Amino acid sequence: MSFEVKRGMNTVITGPNGCGKSSLFRILSGLWPLTGGVLRRPNMDKLFYIPQRPYLPPGTLRDQIIYPNTKSDMLKKNFNDDHLRKLLESVRLDYLEAREGGFDSVNDWNDVLSGGEKQRIAMARLFFHRPLFAILDECTSAVSMDVEA
Repeated sequence: MSFEVKRGMNTVITGPNGCGKSSLFRILSGLWPLTGGVLRRPNMDKLFYIPQRPYLPPGTLRDQIIYPNTKSDMLKKNFNDDHLRKLLESVRLDYLEAREGGFDSVNDWNDVLSGGEKQRIAMARLFFHRPLFAILDECTSAVSMDVEA
């Protein structure tokens, strides 16, 4: 397989279940090692991967949005909770802060959030990091069509 994606391009990779799309994305994102061939990609700080089922680390609601950064990393970037509220609003999760008791609330987020809420948290995470390139692996499969738009 050989392809090039330049900045500003959108590329869609399609195929039947089990053909290797997610495997390719895991290799591109650095989660899996390359075992043959040549791979050229941007530095990992310019690339962000959202899998079908987002990872939700132990921690606060804030931690879910800024992952893998810490609160101090967030503050160094001149972000605050008002910025996070706007991100939640942009992915239609503006109710989440109040429902869960604030950005400092700690929960088992895998149990607390629905599938669609998890995917929208991952999109808020993408908007927080603002990478040059994003790999989106069916990252809206659990959200309604109006939210997906």
